[in-house]
Amino acid sequence: MSVLEVARLSVRSGDEAEFERAFAIAQPLIQNAEGHLRSDLTRSVATGRYVLLVHWNTLEDHVETFVSSPAFNEFHDMLWAHFAEEPTVDHFDEI
Repeated sequence: MSVLEVARLSVRSGDEAEFERAFAIAQPLIQNAEGHLRSDLTRSVATGRYVLLVHWNTLEDHVETFVSSPAFNEFHDMLWAHFAEEPTVDHFDEI
C-alpha cells in the first residue's frame, strides 16, 4: 500500500508560466527521491490553483527521508518564490 501526498499550491498571479518551467526543471529531484512512485502536477481550469499529487511507498519516505534531503532543499528553493501563500499538504492512505 502506498501513501498519496496532496499538495495544494497557490501560484502568484501572472507567474504561472515561470512556475511551470521551474517545476519541469525541479521535478526530477522528487522523481529520483527514495520511495517515490509517481507524481503529477495539475492545474484547476476554474481557479488556476495547482495540485501536486505524489505517491510514496511510505509516509516516512516523504516526511523524513525526502524532506531532510539536499534534493528537497533544492526543490523548495526552485519553486518557493512562485507561491502566493504557503502550500498545504495532506497525506492519504489507499483504501
